[in-house]
Amino acid sequence: MKSKSNIHLSVGSSSILMIFVVLCLTTFGMLSYVTANADSKISTKNAETVQNYYKANQLAQTKLEQLDSALFTAKSDAKQAVDEGTCDGLKNKSLYQSSSEVQPIFNSNLSKNEKYAICYQIFCKLLLSKSSGVVMEAAQDGNDEIKCSFTAEADQNRQIQVKLTVNSYPSAERYKITEEKLISTQDNAADASSEETFQLWQGSSKAQ
Repeated sequence: MKSKSNIHLSVGSSSILMIFVVLCLTTFGMLSYVTANADSKISTKNAETVQNYYKANQLAQTKLEQLDSALFTAKSDAKQAVDEGTCDGLKNKSLYQSSSEVQPIFNSNLSKNEKYAICYQIFCKLLLSKSSGVVMEAAQDGNDEIKCSFTAEADQNRQIQVKLTVNSYPSAERYKITEEKLISTQDNAADASSEETFQLWQGSSKAQ
């Protein structure tokens, strides 16, 4: 009669197996926690970036509204000044009279439409130059277009830059946005090459 052989695991083997399982579960748990924590930080950072961008976008829209209002004022002031032959009745009288170019226009033999256009251009430059944060671009030879730009801070390393051109006096739209982009405020070239372009506004500024 054959005897049956039984295999018995000692208490020490069970303990080693249990320790191994616990170590595996602990390792996987730590890896899951580290991954989840990293994902959470990335999500938070992305959310802050998006929030900061849209805050800057809102600031840019507000600035565009201010500039459009200034251009509207320049247009109505130019017409009134030419019609009356003086700036005395205007709110920005002292600013306009600070330019030596204004008075000779009233006394010139130009047509009224030509006077409107020239006065409007002068008044635009004066009002835009007075606006905080606006940078006027130097006029190029043979081109009398008024160009300017401004920025809106997105965060400590980035800002939205908007460039626009002022349309001529007869135009129904007072300005046209020529460029808007998200730029780095850091000095190194690597960051400067990472500029992104966004559409902030259609550029529509039809006369009110």
